[in-house]
Amino acid sequence: MNFLEYPIDYPFRPSLLAVEWLIIIICFELGIFFLINDRRKKIFFNYLQKFGYSTLFVSFGLMRFFTLLSDFYSLDSYYRLFFLEMRYVSMTFGALLFIFFTEKSKKYLIIKYFFTITTLIFMMLFLIFILIGNSLSIFFYLLIWLFFIIFLIIHAIGLVKNIPYLENYRLNIFKFLFLILLLIFGNVISLDIFNLYMGHEIRLLGSILQLICICLIFRFLIIHPINYEFNWRNVVEDIYILSLSGASLFHQSYSNINKKPIDASLVSGAISTVNIILKKLTLSQGKGIGIMRKKGANIYIYTGKYCVGTLISKEDIGYLKYYLKKLIERIEIIYKNVFEDWKGELQIFHPIKSIIEEIFPK
Repeated sequence: MNFLEYPIDYPFRPSLLAVEWLIIIICFELGIFFLINDRRKKIFFNYLQKFGYSTLFVSFGLMRFFTLLSDFYSLDSYYRLFFLEMRYVSMTFGALLFIFFTEKSKKYLIIKYFFTITTLIFMMLFLIFILIGNSLSIFFYLLIWLFFIIFLIIHAIGLVKNIPYLENYRLNIFKFLFLILLLIFGNVISLDIFNLYMGHEIRLLGSILQLICICLIFRFLIIHPINYEFNWRNVVEDIYILSLSGASLFHQSYSNINKKPIDASLVSGAISTVNIILKKLTLSQGKGIGIMRKKGANIYIYTGKYCVGTLISKEDIGYLKYYLKKLIERIEIIYKNVFEDWKGELQIFHPIKSIIEEIFPK
């Protein structure tokens, strides 16, 4: 039986319309979200990357909007065909912009903008063949998405390499990839070919799956910002390395250069006192992380076997503690012999600045 009768009518019209409109509204809201000049979001993403993510969400919303017009409101086959073509154009244009702005902020291959140039060529050919009504447009449309998927895979590999700070990060990566696959699956089963043999029930299921996945993927990106898109120097104000007795071994400031410097020995004494208080409050006497939060300042203290690391940041961002812990562990490996027989020489700790640059995301 052929279930493909357009515009879609009862009994599935109300439920499908409701889900489709929700997807459209949420996608537009997510697109706007990445462009909001909120202080925290300006730290998480630079402008170009925010614009790339924004165009991807907005173009997906436009694609669903044109699909809505073609399947629910087009009484004439000519208009339905026009809206379907606009659906393809809007999504490919969004994919092109996403690739361009992502490549502009990070080089992925030897030739910068390789994916952008290739996708642009395919898109121009795609538009030409659409205008002349040639079926080759489908071929170039598929090529665009093939290159987009390859780009996303390379992009995803970069993300996987740069999110070890997440608690149970392997599980979180698995969840994220599962959501992506589920989103693709939901989109596939919403296609006309499945509706043709299985009815609009399968389309409704696919649309609901996509709605859930979009919300969960967005939640993941908010909770776990991507660290190579994160400029930690905009957040971290100071890093102190102290001996277990409280002596200042190293200090690196990332705050405003016009800010009046504070004597490192006074700060180290205060930090040492805070560390003692935290240990008393938490009944912890060994290695571990302590955190003090106050509006405008967050202090992360990690106590190792030989030294104490303190990181002062403007924002409460959980994964900074991962890098602080990793930094102290690396310092203790490199300076193990120095700590065991330290005579008070501070010059030897100057290379810690290079270790910080190595440990923290580039």
